[in-house]
Amino acid sequence: MKTLRPSDLELALVPKQVQMFSSVHDAIASDLSLKAERRRDLCSALRRLAAALERTMERTPADPGWLQPRIEQISPASRDLTPKTWANIVSDAKAALRQVGIVSRKIHRAKDLSPVWRELLESVTASGEKSLRIGVAPFIFFLDEVEALPEDVGIEHADAFRSALELNEIRRNPKTAYSNAIAAWNAAPKRISGWPGKPIIRPESANAIKLPLETFPQSFREELAQLPVSFAKVNFLARRTLRPYSQRTITLYSRYVERFAGALVRAGQDPASLTRLSDLIDPGTVQTGLTWLYERSGEVTTSLEMMADSLVALAERHCLVDDDHQAELRRLRARVTKKRATGMTPRNRERLRNLTPKKTRHRLISLPEQLFDEAGAKTTKSACLARETALVVALLSYTAIRRQNLVSIDIDHHLKRPGDGKTYLSFEPGEMKNSQALEYVLPSHLVSMIEKHLLLRSPTLVPSGTRWLFPRRDGTGPLAADYLAKRVTARIFRETGVKMHLHLFRHFAVYLYLEKYPGDYEGARRLMGHASLSTTLTAYSDLDGFAICQLFGDILDAERHAGQDEVAH
Repeated sequence: MKTLRPSDLELALVPKQVQMFSSVHDAIASDLSLKAERRRDLCSALRRLAAALERTMERTPADPGWLQPRIEQISPASRDLTPKTWANIVSDAKAALRQVGIVSRKIHRAKDLSPVWRELLESVTASGEKSLRIGVAPFIFFLDEVEALPEDVGIEHADAFRSALELNEIRRNPKTAYSNAIAAWNAAPKRISGWPGKPIIRPESANAIKLPLETFPQSFREELAQLPVSFAKVNFLARRTLRPYSQRTITLYSRYVERFAGALVRAGQDPASLTRLSDLIDPGTVQTGLTWLYERSGEVTTSLEMMADSLVALAERHCLVDDDHQAELRRLRARVTKKRATGMTPRNRERLRNLTPKKTRHRLISLPEQLFDEAGAKTTKSACLARETALVVALLSYTAIRRQNLVSIDIDHHLKRPGDGKTYLSFEPGEMKNSQALEYVLPSHLVSMIEKHLLLRSPTLVPSGTRWLFPRRDGTGPLAADYLAKRVTARIFRETGVKMHLHLFRHFAVYLYLEKYPGDYEGARRLMGHASLSTTLTAYSDLDGFAICQLFGDILDAERHAGQDEVAH
């Protein structure tokens, strides 16, 4: 039997009639309808794109559906390319595919649109809503091409738009462009007077669990709205004192309770029978819902575990059930709880492994200074956001704090300047996940970056006097952690080629520390702010292996060289 390489599997489902880059390259090179310089540029783009994909020309399919998701995963920085150079390579490669007839040509000029669509596009442009134009403009060109009328546009046109993108796009994600087009189309009537189109109704996802709240009785809906209040309370009269949940946990558990109600209905329960939240936590009802969810996924998932956690929290903190009832719910929860693995996940280990090259580390660690240098003293929104992103990366690099603590930084409360010339980032026990106070001395260059950002961010980004370091744009509170994390993660990948979620900075900090001081888990514990050494050992004992193996390799190399010297003499 032939041994299959991973690259063979990547091509296994590519139709045999699909051309490879090599044949497109040959066709372009012999196409005398193109000027010699243009032939050279297109051929070069094909070679460089294949190299960026780490493939040969002969094994790179000239198929948009195959190329697009792989191109989307490439960061120019990871290939030592500037964003402009990378954009030119992709653009010229697409032009080469267009030249040989693999992808179709698109209308790019507003003047080529029919009058009705040109007028709509001009109204979008005149609105000044950049996000609206980005989402709806490609859709308008498509709708004009298929001769649709604005008042007739529906989900069938959006689906056809997505299919066209899948056939012709090698860079934009068709799914994202499809979603953006629908969102922009539906938002247009609220922002542009006289918009002729009707909303595009997307069919319910096959994977949807949650149902519209109107599905349930009024009494159920009203009690569900009050659930966050119960989750936030401290009940001193309970059998054991319960700390209030964080806002993130409150939001998460409330959503899971609502989803569980939807799961019950999809499992066959009459929604009219769910008049109170207590109806959700009857042990038989819980077993029915969890069983349906398990059979639906075929495995115990993190989402299923969280669903069970939220039901236990609902029973204990809101419905105040007795001990026997709680014990039965905990038994059911245990049935859908996976055994916790020690150490990091394989994905996080792989991402850390990608940070071992010094050059890659340098790109990440020097990113804050790079973004500040590029932004300069400009006060545009993009410059302010760049400085904000830089501060996130710098603070996580030097402190490795959890993201919830990061977004909660109150300039007046958490940044301490006692007069010794130093600036401290300080958190009280009640603000930490494990109730352990934590304090860091911030380096002077990071303090200077914070001061510069605070000086330049208002009024462009937030109102003057905003107390949060990472505030909502109205200045009334901190940014949502998920929103900030998504933006920063995307910027890190774009600038460095590193896939780095915010929590990975904690793993990276321990990795660097143990690389320098193998075996010093107490130091790693203090760095992480863990309450016990066992927590650090459970999470990071395998990281020591990187450094120890390197040290042992150095010992062997020294022995080998010593032996060679003795033989030589």
